[in-house]
Amino acid sequence: MGAVWTVRTLLIASVAVTAVAMVDATISRSWDLVAVTGIALGLQIAALGGATRRRHHVHLRADLAVWVNDRAAVSGETVEALVDRALSDFASRVAAPPPLAGGPGRE
Repeated sequence: MGAVWTVRTLLIASVAVTAVAMVDATISRSWDLVAVTGIALGLQIAALGGATRRRHHVHLRADLAVWVNDRAAVSGETVEALVDRALSDFASRVAAPPPLAGGPGRE
């Protein structure tokens, strides 16, 4: 599922643990701990928002996913960089205007 999914999962777990700690600190009336956990909770929620907005997920067919993983292993390139490059190349070819009629290669 990728690095973004892993970071998101860890941040969600961290937010849950910090929220429980904040509730416990509130019940025990430890106001300095409430403040510290509140700040930590706010920072974690902000980081969670940033982690989920950075990248869009691309779902690949199984055969393409195998090819991308194999190619990344051989080239030493990350899967994300390889997919970025492949999609950029594809987009440039799709967006390129078609050759003019009567131009080179046309009869």
